[in-house]
Amino acid sequence: MSIRDGRSEVFGPLYRQKKLIEQMICSADETISETSNSYSAIHNNAKYSNSLDGSSSKPSWKVLIYDDIGRDIIAPLLRVAELRQLGVTLHMSLSNRRQAIPDVPAVYFVSPTADNIQKLNEDCKNQLYDSMWIHFTSSIPRVLLELLAQGCGNDSQRIMKVYDMYSSFISLEKTLFTLHMQKSYAALNQPRMSDRDIEKMMESVVTGLLSALITMKIVPIIRAQKGGPSEMVARMLSDRIRELAVGRNSVFSDALSTPNTERPLLLLLDRNIDLSVMLHHTWTYQALGHDVLQLHLNRITLPKTISDGFRNAKSYDLDSNDEFWAVNAGRPFPQVAEAVESALADYKKDVDAVNRQAGAVGDVLDEARLEAADHASSEALTKAVMQLPILRKRKQTIDMHTNIATAMLDCIKDRGLDGFFQLEDQLMSASSRANVDKNAVLALLKDQRGTPHDRMRLALIYYLSATSATANEVLSECRNALKLSGCEDLR
Repeated sequence: MSIRDGRSEVFGPLYRQKKLIEQMICSADETISETSNSYSAIHNNAKYSNSLDGSSSKPSWKVLIYDDIGRDIIAPLLRVAELRQLGVTLHMSLSNRRQAIPDVPAVYFVSPTADNIQKLNEDCKNQLYDSMWIHFTSSIPRVLLELLAQGCGNDSQRIMKVYDMYSSFISLEKTLFTLHMQKSYAALNQPRMSDRDIEKMMESVVTGLLSALITMKIVPIIRAQKGGPSEMVARMLSDRIRELAVGRNSVFSDALSTPNTERPLLLLLDRNIDLSVMLHHTWTYQALGHDVLQLHLNRITLPKTISDGFRNAKSYDLDSNDEFWAVNAGRPFPQVAEAVESALADYKKDVDAVNRQAGAVGDVLDEARLEAADHASSEALTKAVMQLPILRKRKQTIDMHTNIATAMLDCIKDRGLDGFFQLEDQLMSASSRANVDKNAVLALLKDQRGTPHDRMRLALIYYLSATSATANEVLSECRNALKLSGCEDLR
C-alpha cells in the first residue's frame, strides 16, 4: 500500500517501524532493577512510539530470535551491520535447534501463534538465555497469553516483559508497505473457499492495516468500494479502531486529538476494479525488477550466468539510502540506462578531480615556495583521502545498478518484452485501443519468444479490452493462437 503525505520522511511507515524495531531490540538493555516480571500485563508499542527521537545508552550484547514473519519484517529495515551496532551478536530462527547461551539476554520477535508459544515455553524451561524479552508482531489473544504463563511454570521469572508491537506489516519504502499475503487475490476469488477461510484472510488484512495505523499514529477517514472484500475490511477495521480507542492508555491517544481536517484518507479498493494492471508488462525499473528478476523484500537476485568458467548468481540489497534507486525506481527502463551512464561519467570526472587535487603541487621546484607547497600538498592529500570512501561507495552503487540493468536488458531481449509492453499499453488505453492490429496481437501470441505466462498475460489483456460484442470471438482466437504456441494450461 502506498502513502501519500508530505511528512512521510518522518511520519511514514518505514521510518517509524524501523525506530520501533531498533527500540525493541534495545529493550533488553534495561537493567533488571528497572523492570519486573510482567508477562501477565501486556505492553504495547506506544511506549516505543512516544520516544522515537530518544537516544539510548550503549547497547549490551544480546541474541535476536524471530519466526519467519518477524524475519521478513526486519529484513528490509536493518542490515547485519546495523544489528551489530544495536548489540545483536547472533540472530536465529525460533524454529531452529539452538544451544543455550546462559549469560545473554534474548529478544524475541514472533507472531502470536500456539506453536510459537510452545517454543517460547520450551526455551524458558530449558533456560537457554539469561532473560527473555518477548515481542509479538500483533496483539496476543488472552488465551495464548495464559498458555504462555502456565507453560513457563517456576521459570517465569526469566520473562522480563511481553509486548504487543502492532507491527504486522512490512515497510519497503518511505511511503510504501505491504501486508505480504501471498496469493491472496487467487484465494479470495476461489469459488470453493469456505466462509471461515475468507474471514481469516480478512482478519489478516485488518490486523496488518491496524498495525500500520498504530505505528504511524493516525486515525484515518476510511472509504471503501461497496459490495466486496474491501467493504468487509473497512467495517472490521473501523470496529477494531473503536475498540482500541477506548481507555486512558489507548494506542490511538495522540491520533484522536488530530482535527478531522488533518486526518488522512484510507481508500480501500478491490483489485477487480482494474484487472489489466496486474497482468500488464510494465516498463519501469522497479516493476521490471519484480517481473523479470527476483525482487523480494528489497533484495534483488540476478539470474545465474557463466563468468570465468563458473556458474554464479548475485544478490543486491536495495533500500531508501540508495539515492540512485530512490530517484530512478519509477522511471522507464531506457531512462534508467541513460542515468547509469550519466552517473558513471560523473563519477569518472570526480575521480579525475580528486587525482588532480592530490597531485596539483607535485611539480613545484621553487625553494622559496617549497614550504607553502608542502602545506598545500598535505591539505590536498587529506581532502582527497576523505573523499575516497564516498567515491568507493558511489562506484559500488553504480556497478550494482549496471549489473541489474544489464540483466534486465538480457531478459527483455530474450523474451521480447518490449513488444508485449507496447501492444498491451495500446490495448489498455481507450484512445488507442481501436487502432491495435489484431493480427499483430495474434502473431505475438503464436510467437515462441517470451514465456507461456507472457503470452497468456497478453491474451487476457486483449480479452479484457474487447467489447461485449466481440469478446467471444476474441476469446476463441486467443485460445487457438495459444495452443499453436504450446500454451494451454498454466495453473
